[in-house]
Amino acid sequence: MTTTATTSPSAFQKSSTGGKAAAAYDDDDNNDAVELLRILREMIANRQKFPELRKTCVQFFERKMMEDGGKDEEERTYSIPPRICLDCVEILEDERRVREEENSDDMKEYEEEEDEFYDRNWGQEESFCDDDEEEAAPKASTKEIESERILLQFVIIESCTRATNVREAYTRNWFELKNITRSRVRCEKSRRRAANLVYFAAKERGGGAQQARVIARVAESFGVGKEDFFWGEETNDIVTNRVIEEYVEFLLEEAPGSACATITHFELEKFTNSETFELLANRDEIGLMEELTKNLSREKKIEFVATCLAMESHAFLRAGFRAVKRFNLYEEFPYIKKQYWESSIDRMVSKGAFEAALKHAGDDVRFQERVVSALVTAGELEYARTFAERCGFSEADIASICSDEMRMQMRMDRELRYYKLPENVNVSFVDDENSLKEMFRVLSASNAIGIDTEWAAKLGGSDSENENEEDEEESKEDDAKAAPPPSKRARSSALSETVALLQISSKSDCFLLDLPKLIDDAPSTVLRDTLGALFSNDSILKLVFAGKEDFKRLSQCASYLGQPRNVLDLQHYWRTRVEDARSARQKKKMMKKNGEEEEEEEEEEENGEGTDRRRKPWLLEKELNRHQPIGLSNLCSVLLSKPLDKSVRMSDWSSRPLSESQTAYAALDAQVLVDCHQILLEYEER
Repeated sequence: MTTTATTSPSAFQKSSTGGKAAAAYDDDDNNDAVELLRILREMIANRQKFPELRKTCVQFFERKMMEDGGKDEEERTYSIPPRICLDCVEILEDERRVREEENSDDMKEYEEEEDEFYDRNWGQEESFCDDDEEEAAPKASTKEIESERILLQFVIIESCTRATNVREAYTRNWFELKNITRSRVRCEKSRRRAANLVYFAAKERGGGAQQARVIARVAESFGVGKEDFFWGEETNDIVTNRVIEEYVEFLLEEAPGSACATITHFELEKFTNSETFELLANRDEIGLMEELTKNLSREKKIEFVATCLAMESHAFLRAGFRAVKRFNLYEEFPYIKKQYWESSIDRMVSKGAFEAALKHAGDDVRFQERVVSALVTAGELEYARTFAERCGFSEADIASICSDEMRMQMRMDRELRYYKLPENVNVSFVDDENSLKEMFRVLSASNAIGIDTEWAAKLGGSDSENENEEDEEESKEDDAKAAPPPSKRARSSALSETVALLQISSKSDCFLLDLPKLIDDAPSTVLRDTLGALFSNDSILKLVFAGKEDFKRLSQCASYLGQPRNVLDLQHYWRTRVEDARSARQKKKMMKKNGEEEEEEEEEEENGEGTDRRRKPWLLEKELNRHQPIGLSNLCSVLLSKPLDKSVRMSDWSSRPLSESQTAYAALDAQVLVDCHQILLEYEER
């Protein structure tokens, strides 16, 4: 890993950030900081991770405290880690500043040279080639160096607070909270020096968002208070407040997270208003808004909820509803639960989670009507009629929702719009030992089979504030079931779901397995000799689409199901072809730039472009420009000319018997893999 050169301690003591304060201490502290940075950088170069760095750093602080314990009594001992920590932070900050100045000088010199060039060659810009431009360009600090600097600052600050006897408890008022216990660095001189660092960083505003996070961490870890901003006559409370407030105004645009941390830590009442809430809301910083609000007065919390409602967004409505529940603001917002519940129902219906929406409605007639109304608006008249019947609507209401003629027309429209299961495919339900053996007999003669699963997801709930299903839905693309969950909470929730249905299909026979019932009822030896043998058969190709999560869940049901052999993931196959095509296109651009016309034409023929472009669908411009993983419905649209109907994908797959729509959907999700694979083979053979 690239590292920056270590400058002499005396040079750093001239820093405007903390040079005067640093000079008040022995040079030994600065030398210790240089030594600590050297050790940590060597560890980073050897790929050591954050825990190892932190452990080494804490041990370094502890050793220095033991070595110097008898020099200046106890104060000298517990003040050593904060001093070394601040020296390290200042050294790293000075390195950043030096790099920025060097880059600025190089850029200025480069611009002057470029101006001189154009003065000499006016009207001859084409002779100014890209290679010359790259040679003349200044060497900017790399992301690797910058990330190393931030990592070092964070690990040193955190390690300092973990050293023995460095911190102490104290009480303070915090917005509306009175006499709460907090923690800060014991050494008063170090806190003032940290305040010095915060103050000058606020004035300079250098280093961008990452450095702002470091400064916020220094203030929080050292427990810097307003009383610590005192040195000499130049700075007083009025000046300090103005500098910090201007810094926060700057950060709200550049680094809102650090801005909120600074507002909270220093109790900057000026920024706890609707204007700040609106600024954060416009940047979709809901989490920061909630964190900032929790310690404020009731009036401020009301402002926060009002801002959320004004955004007219489901995500903000959810945040407002959470705040109303948490802080008991129902008197001020009596209708927010109804608004949120109705918005949740509309959202579920729009994403195809029809059963989840109905379960979310519970026994409340108003919400049941909302589900049916949302289904009608979405054009799902058949589901609207079915749900109306289940909810006990009157015959007149049901007939007005969807007549038999309307249902027939809707089915015809769907058949024209979406790819459907071929009529010659036999679909069988497998839920006992005999049907399992029959499935094994039929599929054992196949060369390739498609495998898919449906999960028994949680489908909502009552007033238990089950927002998990919505958070999880937000993270999913329309058709990309394989998209990785965005957070540990969503990942944990996903793994708690069980496989409710396992679909296995050949070209002409599809089997829907009630896996929970089979595992409970069928002997384990039969399951292993049929389903297990099918999965481990090397002569049968198992086709999946983003199947990693499917096999992870299957493994939880039976370990041998999560370890199939001879597997082809069509999503991965497609991504590989597209990436190869992108690389070939980039290569051709370079060849064209270098004037290699003949090689370009040969390469075009080799990759099936030109006249053959339409024969290889992964070469289509739309696919080359797709940055998200392709979904099965989109792949089906590209290869088979029609997408899949995904309207029931979020239905209750644990219920029995399956509906006609569920059966068709589940069977097609496995069988279409075989059809798509066959088309892809034909393209490869051309």
